[in-house]
Amino acid sequence: MSCDELSPTEWFLYTLELIDLIVAAEKNPPRQGYVISPEEQALLNEISQPAAGVLAGLKVGCQFLSTPVVWDAAPPTNGYINPTQMHLTYTYPVPHQQPSAPQRNFYMPEELRRFKDTISTCKWDNCGMFIPNHADALWKHLCAHHGLPTPPPGVPSASAQKYYIICLWSGCGHKVEYRGRSATLARHIQRCHFRMRDLLCPHCPKVVFHPKEMREHIRKNHPGKKNVDIFGPWLKDVIC
Repeated sequence: MSCDELSPTEWFLYTLELIDLIVAAEKNPPRQGYVISPEEQALLNEISQPAAGVLAGLKVGCQFLSTPVVWDAAPPTNGYINPTQMHLTYTYPVPHQQPSAPQRNFYMPEELRRFKDTISTCKWDNCGMFIPNHADALWKHLCAHHGLPTPPPGVPSASAQKYYIICLWSGCGHKVEYRGRSATLARHIQRCHFRMRDLLCPHCPKVVFHPKEMREHIRKNHPGKKNVDIFGPWLKDVIC
């Protein structure tokens, strides 16, 4: 498959990998003794300018469900990376395999890894839309695009009518209790389908899923101990 035949999803993944390459090259110098070839340096120079525009555009697109990061065609050349203008061809031997940028001995910057971990592809009834993967965004997306029932305005979720929803995420079929703004449904999707990591207490073997649970656990069982989030403060924004 050539660059001009990439699907919207492959365009998205390809762009993120190009950003990985650029930011990693800028923040993490190559291994000692590694010499960048003239061709590699020319590639970095050619794509470094539009990369900032791509990353900024993706961040904005992921903040609002009304503007999902889904491209029906190749992104515009002004401020975006267009691989067809690089005179390079990438092939993908396995269908649906994530496309790869030129391989280098760099580590992915932590800032970019955190950003990539905050978005996911909705697989509810083969949706395919890119969405933020925190609980509130999941609920809004499922209600707006997949018709999940919502409680009337002004009615607390706890007082709303109870439903049992069959999870349609990749044909899951799991039965989940739902009351409008259901943490149970979002928790099921995050834990079972996003494969988010649980939080391990730094003071005992206790494992919880939500940062709030960890704070409460430490307050009750480890008074005076510090609430150390071993996955970093960014996870508190991902799981809400």
